[in-house]
Amino acid sequence: MKIWTYLTLFTVVAISAIGLGTIVKKNNSARVSPPPTITRTTPNTQETIRVDLKLAPETTSLHVGEETIYDVTIDSRDLGVVIVQGSFSFDPARLAILSIEPGPFLSQPDVLAKSVDPVAGKISYTLGSLKYGQGEGVVFRIKVKALTQTQGLVSPLSFEREKTKIGLKDQVKDIGFSVDQTVILFNEQLMTILS
Repeated sequence: MKIWTYLTLFTVVAISAIGLGTIVKKNNSARVSPPPTITRTTPNTQETIRVDLKLAPETTSLHVGEETIYDVTIDSRDLGVVIVQGSFSFDPARLAILSIEPGPFLSQPDVLAKSVDPVAGKISYTLGSLKYGQGEGVVFRIKVKALTQTQGLVSPLSFEREKTKIGLKDQVKDIGFSVDQTVILFNEQLMTILS
C-alpha cells in the first residue's frame, strides 16, 4: 500500500512544478531572481500560496580538492510539504558530486529517485514522506569537491528551475502549477504564477 501512495503522489507531483530563484552569472557576481508566487483565485477570495527553495551558499570560494556542502533549504510557511524533487546542473569540470543526503526537514523521508550524471553535469533527487514537513529547514544536502579553484564566483551548482517540483499535503490533487508562467485549471480553481 505504501508504494502505491508514493506512486500516486509522485505522479500528481510530476505534473506540477514550483519555480526557484535562478542564479545568473553576470560580471562574476550572483544575482538571484525571486521565486514565483502562486496565486489561487476563487470567485470571492484570493489566497496566495508561496514556497521558497534556496541553495546555500549562493557563491563559493573553493581551492582545488576542497570539499563543501550545499544545503537546499525550504520555507513553506504554514504549508505541509510531502515531496520535494530537486533538479540541478553543475559544471563537471569544476565540481565532483560526492554525496546527496536527506536533510531534517521531512520526517523519515524515502528517497524516491536519485540520479547523478557526472558527464552532463545533472542531478535529480526526489524525497517523499507521509509525515509532512512545515516551515523552514534543510530538505537535502549535496556534498561536492572542487576540481578547479573558484573565488567568489557564482556557485558552480544551480537549480534547474523547470524540473524542480514540490508536493503539498492535502493539496497535491488540488494544486498544479508550472514555472513557465502558464495558467492551469485544476479542480475548478484558477491559479497563475506571478514573478
